[in-house]
Amino acid sequence: MSQTQENSIRKDAFRIVIKRLREKNNYTQSQLSALSGISRQHISFIESKGAILNIATQECLAKAFNISLVKFFKLFNEECEKRREIEENYKKTLDSLAAESNFTQAYDHQKRKL
Repeated sequence: MSQTQENSIRKDAFRIVIKRLREKNNYTQSQLSALSGISRQHISFIESKGAILNIATQECLAKAFNISLVKFFKLFNEECEKRREIEENYKKTLDSLAAESNFTQAYDHQKRKL
């Protein structure tokens, strides 16, 4: 997996984990902002676009959600693994479809020769 793909997975994982924890705690983005000290605009950006969060931001969010940083890392890593598995399955499906398409094209080509 390329570094670009890995960064995309990490951004997506942070996006999903933050939104899931916020909704689980019934926080609005404004409430999370007040609890974490992170601007509501930045929280909105994380949830909509994804971002790679520095350790200080992760600590602020973990505290706001009343979970340990270790638990926060665990949730993040679990989500990364899910994203990697999805990416791998998607790639396998595309490879399979491409191989099937190539076979079909080769078969049709041979059939036309007959």
